[in-house]
Amino acid sequence: MADRDALSEVEQLTAELLDRYEEINLLYDIGGALAGVFDVGAIGRTVVDRAVTVIRAQGGLFLRLEPETHGVSYRRGVLPEGLLEALAPGGELLRRALAAPVLIANPEGGAAPLLLVRVQQGKQVFGLLALAGKTDGGSFTAGDGRLLQALGTQAATAIHTEHLVRELKESERLRSQLEIARQLQRSLLPAASPAIPGLEIVAACQPAGHVGGDYFDFFPRPDGRLGLVIADV
Repeated sequence: MADRDALSEVEQLTAELLDRYEEINLLYDIGGALAGVFDVGAIGRTVVDRAVTVIRAQGGLFLRLEPETHGVSYRRGVLPEGLLEALAPGGELLRRALAAPVLIANPEGGAAPLLLVRVQQGKQVFGLLALAGKTDGGSFTAGDGRLLQALGTQAATAIHTEHLVRELKESERLRSQLEIARQLQRSLLPAASPAIPGLEIVAACQPAGHVGGDYFDFFPRPDGRLGLVIADV
């Protein structure tokens, strides 16, 4: 009896070690796959493909939940009828998934089991990862939930990085446009003040930011006098 208990405990520990190894190997693999990927759609596709393969699900999807984007970014395999409707804004399944770090749902009536996790960094929720059905006909386990949650964390980090890169590019684009505007404004101002015997004329324009609306110019009059224009556009 004691030998059987010891053997059972060894088998359980072995299974746990294999689960941990699988999780670490998956994280290493997905980390390499997402390196240098700066597109949310590609991130979702990569993570769903890995999740469906490793967790042996019949199908999966990535649902974006950002303010400017709500909808399925990528889907693969067989998904239960009505799943997309249940994940629509205000849907009961969506509400439950957002309320729990990991949601394992086993619908009645023989419908495929579901596994859902948030793709979240801090308080910002980027979306949901959802898997449906196991290829062996079984149910999703707590270990499956941990694996998908780990993938969700990797996806959230990659999406957050994508947002930072996009914001940086937009900032650089605006900076470039402002520099062009600054150069254009300076080109409209006189390169030098006119030389008048017995009189020193000094003029300058210093915008508070990159570009200002101040303008000045000199123009000689036919009668020998000097005209001066000062304007605020």
